Amino acid sequence: MKNDPDAILFIAFAIVWGILALGSTLHVRSRPTPQEKKKWFDRWAIAAGVIFIGVVILLLISWKQYLSIPVWMVLVAGIIFLTIRNTYFCSTCDKRSRSNDWFGKSYHCPHCGNRLR
Repeated sequence: MKNDPDAILFIAFAIVWGILALGSTLHVRSRPTPQEKKKWFDRWAIAAGVIFIGVVILLLISWKQYLSIPVWMVLVAGIIFLTIRNTYFCSTCDKRSRSNDWFGKSYHCPHCGNRLR
């Protein structure tokens, strides 16, 4: 039986993605201050995006879809940017929240009401 390199790549990606998700969640939750949590959340989001786009690029190269690589890179970069920009850690209740209003002037914690932006 012939091994499909794309299937092997996807299995490796799924394992790494699961480890990254569990490790980053535990690491961010263990930080003592909201500022530390935000700093490490941003770093993990960038790392996850780099790993994801790396796998996508490898798959697109193996499928000979070279022109779609820049499109995927812009899409993933935009998602990472919005994730980092719209995620907050409350200094009062220490919980994470995400603003869905991309252009809003203010945002309050949905858990305790503290103003975050």
